[in-house]
Amino acid sequence: MKCYLLILFLGMNCCVFAMKSLGDGQYFKTTQSATTASVISARQKALLFAKNTLATMVNGKVENVTKSYIEHNSETGKSADDFMTETRMTANMLLQNVTVTDENVIKEKNGKYTVYITLKLRKDDVLKELCKKLSANKQDKETFHKEVFVDLWERENK
Repeated sequence: MKCYLLILFLGMNCCVFAMKSLGDGQYFKTTQSATTASVISARQKALLFAKNTLATMVNGKVENVTKSYIEHNSETGKSADDFMTETRMTANMLLQNVTVTDENVIKEKNGKYTVYITLKLRKDDVLKELCKKLSANKQDKETFHKEVFVDLWERENK
């Protein structure tokens, strides 16, 4: 009976953490875990996994919106690859400064430690920083249509 409850508990936790990775409407959010003999290395691994997952989420959205923007606006002033690179670099700068919003350490019966880390990044902050960067660039300033970019971002969010 105890074994069944443990499996049920672990199965439910996996589902919860998988669902958390989907985020909600206002945030990119993910929870990841790692288990090792050392709390420090488990934390480092969980943080790395969480940052990688968050980066995939953010970069996916930025890439989709940027592709749509380029399709709608053929006069970006630069090649599509250059525009994509610039938006991706801006998103990656934001990801470097993301903070841990929740952290749990569990000591397992086998002596190892499992660390769960949650990271959250406001979608509005990513959008504002992208628009700020693209508006500040001299080459993009005349051809960047913020309203179009914001509209495509919000459509992608639905």
